[in-house]
Amino acid sequence: MQSDSKNASNSGERAKRGWRAGLCLTLVLLMIGCGADPSVQRFENYRERLARSLSQPLVDAESVAPVIRPTRRNLRVNTADQRIGLLQFLKLHDCALWQAVGDRNSALGKVAPASQRLFSDLDFLALAPACVALLEDKGEDALAATLQRALDVKREELAVSIWQATFASEEFERLWHVPERLDHYDASVDLGLESALSTLEHWIVRWLDGQYQYEEAAFENALGILRHGNAGFWLRAAALTESELDAANALAASRLDRRPLCFNGQANEQGRILLNVVQWYFVGDVQVWAAGINRTIYRVLAPHQRLEHLLSAVQPPVYLRWAADRDAQLAALQAASRAHVAAIAPLLESCGLLPSAS
Repeated sequence: MQSDSKNASNSGERAKRGWRAGLCLTLVLLMIGCGADPSVQRFENYRERLARSLSQPLVDAESVAPVIRPTRRNLRVNTADQRIGLLQFLKLHDCALWQAVGDRNSALGKVAPASQRLFSDLDFLALAPACVALLEDKGEDALAATLQRALDVKREELAVSIWQATFASEEFERLWHVPERLDHYDASVDLGLESALSTLEHWIVRWLDGQYQYEEAAFENALGILRHGNAGFWLRAAALTESELDAANALAASRLDRRPLCFNGQANEQGRILLNVVQWYFVGDVQVWAAGINRTIYRVLAPHQRLEHLLSAVQPPVYLRWAADRDAQLAALQAASRAHVAAIAPLLESCGLLPSAS
């Protein structure tokens, strides 16, 4: 009995130690997760130094919200319900189309992802004309007419089918997901985005031109690359940059309104400190960070916009509004840096410290 009691006591102590260790680990992880975002710190460090160099009180930056992409549900486009009855379907057994129609109408076909439904539509478009001709030769005029109507609708709605498999897909939704923080950005992930978008463009151009062959693996692989992209990071970064540099511009404007930094174009100690702050913490840190993001945007946004243009006729209004807002916010990322240079220039010029354009 004593042995049992002792074992129970030891088990209880081990459980307590395990619980305390687990709690400590959880607290450590929470502290790490709740730590300051390095990207935010970069701007705050610059603004604080800028305020001191200008002898200006530091004010908080006004938050700018990143543009949020509409959900997949709001981007789906309705299509006509083209069904072939069972008796009609059985009469297609001499057509290569028979297998494609059967797969689409199966239990798995009805819940297949949009990309698989697109491939099914492409099979239908490729195989249906020969089946219509065969049915007409066999005197099945009514079924041939039904199939031809379905073929005409499929052709008209091909762009919608492509839209559902691309811009209304989970992969594109994840590509543009805006993170809460910027410190987990992996720039190397975005290296494949340009190629993936170009692959989609290659196939979509062919399909819209009436060439319905496809390579399933290539298309799905391109979507998979987009799934892991970080385009939403750019929107968060653009919003942060606009917010922080607007506040920095306000500091410069307030100082200019109060009195010159230097007199008679002669550099003083305060002017030299300002130049040092701008060179080290804006040009050497903030601008380097923003320029890296801008280079990625420049490479990736162009093929993304070409894809959008190919499917512009079927884009829902909510997407068109978001795309316009998105492009404006991304353009503001570059414009914000130029605007800040313009805001700082008069201060440096008053000290004869404005770097020469040459």
